[in-house]
Amino acid sequence: VGGKVKAMAPVIQLADRLAKSAEEQAAAALAQAQASLAALKAPPRPDQLEIAKLTVDKSQAALQFAQKNYDRMKLLSSEEGVSGKSLEQATMDLSAAKTDLTVSQKQLALLKAQPTPEDLRQEEAKVAQATAALATARAQRQMMTISAPIDATVTALLVNPGEGVDTTKTLVQLVAMDRLTVNVDVPAEQLPAEVKGLKGQVMTSTKAISGDEAAFVSGTVAVVSPQV
Repeated sequence: VGGKVKAMAPVIQLADRLAKSAEEQAAAALAQAQASLAALKAPPRPDQLEIAKLTVDKSQAALQFAQKNYDRMKLLSSEEGVSGKSLEQATMDLSAAKTDLTVSQKQLALLKAQPTPEDLRQEEAKVAQATAALATARAQRQMMTISAPIDATVTALLVNPGEGVDTTKTLVQLVAMDRLTVNVDVPAEQLPAEVKGLKGQVMTSTKAISGDEAAFVSGTVAVVSPQV
């Protein structure tokens, strides 16, 4: 009490552990959303393309082999009476090889393809949502720090460190002493002929009795209003 504070200087710090944790979680969520959007926009790496192409080549070779094996089994089944089980297995191998080739070709096409507008909008929306959530969390944490709105003097502190607070009640009182107006009743016989502009001092606490200069506020008489 009695200390001077500058505008926007912190006066009271409320416990912000939970608010800080929420802000950190929101920041992490935003970073993840931004990384997902960047990954979607980024072109495939050369090694990814090379691996995908090799997979397609391997699938094509496997399909050719399966096709030849199937043709051979089909021919043998008609000429030499190869068991139906062998032909059935060759048929299954050929079908699997075709499926593998189709999958590998689609994977290569996906790597080369640009992201769709729908995918971009979805990821951009996630980034916007995460940005708004971070702004909200940051604002809530900032609200845990009570700052002086103006240059002022602390005239009352109504809470102690470690105490629970009711945010609907006054926690600290600040007064801009340079804007303070004091109304004083003074008998006319005790005033000089010219009162306006007269210098004076006001005691702000009982410490003024012991001569504490910080307990005095100097001022100037601005208005004289005679009472009849």
